[in-house]
Amino acid sequence: MKKLLMMFSFILSFALTLSETLIGNVSYVSDGDTIHIMVKGEKYKIRFYGIDTPEKTQEYGLEA
Repeated sequence: MKKLLMMFSFILSFALTLSETLIGNVSYVSDGDTIHIMVKGEKYKIRFYGIDTPEKTQEYGLEA
């Protein structure tokens, strides 16, 4: 069990080193879980992982 926990922490730390932080302005919200941002003149589409919101055509989709 201890070996499994150590392997999991290694994989998690490796994944975090590959992550990137973007600081910019939100230019458009396309869904409840998707935004578009501008960073130094470049456009990025960001989908939030683990967020489950209705699509625009579903009930409460526009509110989400």
